[in-house]
Amino acid sequence: MSTDIKTLLGTTLKILSANVSAGASLTIVALVAARALSIDAFADFSVISATALLISLVMDFGLGVAIIKRYATSQDPRYLSMFSTLRLLIFGTSIAIGALLWMAGRPLWGCALTCGSGANLWISMRTADQAVQDYRTYLNSSLMITALRCVLGLVAMLTGSAETVAAAIYVVPTVLLAVLHRDRYLEFEWASLPLVRKISGYAAATYLSGLAFVTCLYVPQYFIALRFTPIDIGEYGLILSLTGPLTLVTAALRAYLLPRFARGGAWLDQFGGARRLLQLVVVVVLSVTVVVATVAYGLNCFYALRYPEIGARYLLFMFFFGISTMLALFNVRVHEAGIPGREAVVNAGRLLFLLGSLMALAHSLWSTIWIVSVTITAFEVMLVFVVWSSTRKSGRAAGSPGATPLTDTPESAPVARDASS
Repeated sequence: MSTDIKTLLGTTLKILSANVSAGASLTIVALVAARALSIDAFADFSVISATALLISLVMDFGLGVAIIKRYATSQDPRYLSMFSTLRLLIFGTSIAIGALLWMAGRPLWGCALTCGSGANLWISMRTADQAVQDYRTYLNSSLMITALRCVLGLVAMLTGSAETVAAAIYVVPTVLLAVLHRDRYLEFEWASLPLVRKISGYAAATYLSGLAFVTCLYVPQYFIALRFTPIDIGEYGLILSLTGPLTLVTAALRAYLLPRFARGGAWLDQFGGARRLLQLVVVVVLSVTVVVATVAYGLNCFYALRYPEIGARYLLFMFFFGISTMLALFNVRVHEAGIPGREAVVNAGRLLFLLGSLMALAHSLWSTIWIVSVTITAFEVMLVFVVWSSTRKSGRAAGSPGATPLTDTPESAPVARDASS
């Protein structure tokens, strides 16, 4: 086995272990909550979780990917200082607004905002480790927050309150971990803020793209809440919680590849060649298939009384979601070619098409899941053709098979052009 593929597999395994531990904690809490909480309370918990994850993305402002890209090409630590400073300002402001909503008699939405800010702070801590490619700390932090989430989440269920359980897994563990490693994660430096201008264009396109994509997964939760029963709300929320196995694998690979693509180079070389890439894809697909089939069987065993068709619905959703997430590994090349603007256009089209389809055609949970699954996958295929076409053109323009590497300058031409196209 080549050195490149050994490095890829070793680093991917480390990132995957971190993602599995952190993601598994949320899944475990959701699985237990689905049985421990009342149907109405778990429906509230599902809405809070969906809202918190959307809010965490809204609060990202595209800075995560932009910071990784800029730091990878410049190695300037001021970018990390700026990132930490902005995150702390956003977190403090969100906590204050959430407290006001709570006191105004809107505990569910106040809790969702507070949990979203906590989730966003946790993501920023992981981004900092990813940017410097410190995967040992990345893994250790994930193991610590896993233990905190499981213990605090299970204890919070004794209250029977959806808000308490959500705060116990999204806010409290993140704050404790940040304080424990304050020298690493709580770096506040006003002088670094002017760097925002240097990454704002790239960050804006990345932000709009990511927001549109993730909204496609979570907006149906609100649509279901308006049209269907609390049982349907809880079932869709549980399915989203259990998309983890495939999401974690692809997130681990993307976390390894993104800084390397940002520096440019032939993309197949990142995997050790086409043959090694094919071997890796086969291993990932077979592994995830086994895990997904096992999860579906477990759902039928433990939740059939409350959610009679959850196993079949989960398999349907994961079949299409699996295809789209595998294609997303190829589409990380948007950051090699510097075309996040085109990705944003495709994802915006995906969201608009989904909203129209839901309003016109979704009359049951089955039809809703079909619409979400097919729409996400079809537009991911479309994005593959956009990325493939763009990287081929940039490769020919550079006079080589690979795309032009990105550089850390305000005049990064591909970024500026495609963000405005």
